[in-house]
This record gives sequence, structure tokens and C-alpha cells, in this order.
Amino acid sequence: MKILILGGDGFIGSHLRDELSKDECNEIIVVDKNTLRYKEPIENCYTYLLDLMEETDWYNFKEIFDYYQPDFVFNCIAVANPDFYIKEPVLTFEIDFSLNKKIIDFLVTRSTPFLHFSTSEVYGKIQTTEKYHEKTSNLILGPSHKLRWIYATSKILLEQLILSYIIKYNIEACIVRPFNFIGYDIDWIPSLDMCENEWKPRVYSCFMDNLLKNEYLQIVNPGTQQRCYCDIDDAIKGLIAIMNNWDKCKNRIINIGNPNNETTIIDLAKLMIKKYNELTINEFNKGMILVNSELFYGSEYEDSERRMPSINLIKRLTGWEPKIDLENMIEKSIKKTLEWIKNW
Repeated sequence: MKILILGGDGFIGSHLRDELSKDECNEIIVVDKNTLRYKEPIENCYTYLLDLMEETDWYNFKEIFDYYQPDFVFNCIAVANPDFYIKEPVLTFEIDFSLNKKIIDFLVTRSTPFLHFSTSEVYGKIQTTEKYHEKTSNLILGPSHKLRWIYATSKILLEQLILSYIIKYNIEACIVRPFNFIGYDIDWIPSLDMCENEWKPRVYSCFMDNLLKNEYLQIVNPGTQQRCYCDIDDAIKGLIAIMNNWDKCKNRIINIGNPNNETTIIDLAKLMIKKYNELTINEFNKGMILVNSELFYGSEYEDSERRMPSINLIKRLTGWEPKIDLENMIEKSIKKTLEWIKNW
């Protein structure tokens, strides 16, 4: 099977590349503008360094696409970082909507089945004790002047567009809403100067940076925000299960996450401190401090208190369910982060 991964050097895309390439019957084509997670060459994987925002690279991409004629596409191209889309709202919209619309329009012309990544953030900030369901939960965002929501609104627009294309052009597509995937390489570690980003990474990498520098873990107020973290290895199995059960999953919106791994940001910090001290001789002996969200992210930041997925649909369609619990997930991720740093 010929599988194209757009954004195949990103967090999710690179793990998809590594897992899918284990099957020698697969031919993997990776397109990304970066090679930050590039490993040793893989025999059945072909990597192209292209920035699809550039017209010349877009032309080259179309040539590559038509040369390989992939059977299936994972579209992982997106900006998924709160600090980035607060600091760069226009670029966020250009990537998360405008570029992706261009990609989707092209895939429609080629009648190629594709899996598109939306986000759990489309559910917004509604306060509820219920799990979010793909077909029944309302999407309620915060006030429109808060630029935090430009990411979610871009994704909502794309979801509506894809669903419209399914009806109008009879295409085959699946929209996935990921809920807080975690892994050792989710983001860069700022203190190691892995890349020259002007924005902060996501919570796991921020906490790892604090731990490595033996400085207080900074927790954005109030710290009681609840999230359900899903190990990246579990998540990748779920994504591949959707592809392998395509006739059941196509033309649907599907949540992927681990509702059993719900925790607060404060408790996540405590768990990471505990596991870090168990895994390294460099004892972390500081603690945690609460920081104002406006000071940490800026005045355009907003957050939701709870984001809990229902995964009944993906279970019913594919039989997939996550296996890795929160404690093992954090232990595995920190262990791999420390190994990664040692070999970096």
C-alpha cells in the first residue's frame, strides 16, 4: 500500500511513519518542511523536504503525488501550539485553514481517501461533566476577541468544508479529533537549544525543561484544569486501526484519546517530578509555582477546565482502545526523553 504522510516529520506524523514502515508491503512517502525528527533512512520510506506554503514546492509536491499515486493520505499538517497561535494568529490561520484547504481541494481532484486531523479544541470551553461526543456535543468557544480560538475556528471551518465535499463530490475522508497525545518527542526542550523557536512548547516539554534545569515547574493558573492524556503509541495504533477499517470509518468524525488517563495539570506536574527523580541521579528538589496565564501566554489566552472524550465510536468501529495508563505513559516518556538527550 502506498501511504502519503503530509507533515510526516511532526510529532504524530513521524510516529506514523515509523510504525507504518515496519510493514514491508507498505511504501511510505513523507512530505515536510523540517527534518527535526528524521532518523536513519528507512528502505521503504521516501522523504521530501518541501514547504507547501511556497509555490515552487507546491508544484513539486503535485509532481511527487502524481508520480507515486498514493492509495491513502494522512494529512498531519498543522500548527498545534497555544503559544504559537497567540503570538502568530495570522500564520496560524494561513497554515491551519488556508494551506489545508488547498491540500484538501487537491486531494478531492485526485479522489484519494484521506484522514484529516482536527482537534479536541473544537469542543471549546463548555463546562461539563459529560464526555464529548462527536455527534451530540455542542461546540462552544470563548469570546471572539481571544485569539486562542483562531486555531479551533480554523479547524471547525475545515471540518465543515470536508463534510460538504463528502456530500457534493462523494469523496472518502475521515476527520479525527485527537485528545492530548503525549510522547517523549512531542516538542523541543528549550534549554537544549534544539531549535530557535520564539514560542513555548506544550506542557510535557515545558515541565521537562524545568526538571532538567532544576527550577520550579510553572503551572498556569489555576492548575486544576483537567486533561485526558493518551500515549502516542496507543494513538498511532488507533489511527492505523481507522485506516485498516476504512469502510466503517470513512466519512465520519472520530475522537481518539484515553478517558481513563484524566488528571489535573498540578497532578501531572507531581507525577513528572516523582518519575523524574526515580529515573535520574540528578534529583529535582524545587517544586511548583502557579503563574498568571496572561504573564505566561499573553492577554489573548483562554483555556477550558475539562476536556474528556467519548471513545465509544472508535471502539465500535475498529475495536481499538488505549492500553497505557498515565503513570506508565509518563515513566516511558521521561525515560525516552533522557535517552534522547544523552544521544542527541
